[in-house]
Amino acid sequence: IHGGNAVLAAVAAAPNYAITWSNTHSTHQSCTVEDKDRTSKQDGGSDMRVYTDCGVFSVADDIIVGQWKSADLFARIEVGETYTFGTVGWRTGWPTAFPNIVSIAPSS
Repeated sequence: IHGGNAVLAAVAAAPNYAITWSNTHSTHQSCTVEDKDRTSKQDGGSDMRVYTDCGVFSVADDIIVGQWKSADLFARIEVGETYTFGTVGWRTGWPTAFPNIVSIAPSS
């Protein structure tokens, strides 16, 4: 690949690399929910966030791990409860990204 074609190929591959890289990091951790909210985005969508003693998480559909019912998952999470969260992704400052909750189970 020469000159402009190399740049074009790199730009085209970047989103796929970012999605794949983000989903390579998965964890399971027990956290107590301190708060949660859902905010509107300019594009008409929304962000669902969960604030815990372990940090901040998002809840979103994720085609790579087969999560299609993120709104239902978000609705099951209750403030004050402790859960074992299964997450994928990393916390990054730019662009702002949080690990995505893909499973929950009550912690004992």
